Amino acid sequence: MKKQHLEGYISKALNNTTEKLWFQKNMVMPLAFHKSVGDFIILTTKNNFILECKESKIKDGRVSFSLKRLTQLHDLQLFQNSLERNISLIGILLWEKNLKNSELFIIPLRVYNSKLKDWSKKSFNREDLNKLFVNCKIENFDKFIDDICMEGYYDKMY
Repeated sequence: MKKQHLEGYISKALNNTTEKLWFQKNMVMPLAFHKSVGDFIILTTKNNFILECKESKIKDGRVSFSLKRLTQLHDLQLFQNSLERNISLIGILLWEKNLKNSELFIIPLRVYNSKLKDWSKKSFNREDLNKLFVNCKIENFDKFIDDICMEGYYDKMY
């Protein structure tokens, strides 16, 4: 089974960061009825993160991301509520042939929940994501791990 593009890029970025952190890529074993809260656990000196990765392919300039695909929302919320330093993140990659042509959003769960309070659609399209989560869009993939570990980084997203 081919690894998701986003999971591969995040693994590489975590391995190459200069930040002091520990991380683990969680493995899901559906045959063993094992589910995971998120794809990555990331521990830093300031915060603990759970990062859930999702990906949708852009085809003919169009893409849709179904909200039903985020089956871990309850567990992400429980993790975030358990300690003040816990932050749940949702990574959404809109894949278009390569990373250079793609769009990446790393969305804190609090931001996701606040934007969805009045949301009536069952999915996001590209324009929705760019409008709702403009402050969560990752412009420089090479240094986004350093950014998410930075104190005060999330204040700009609300």
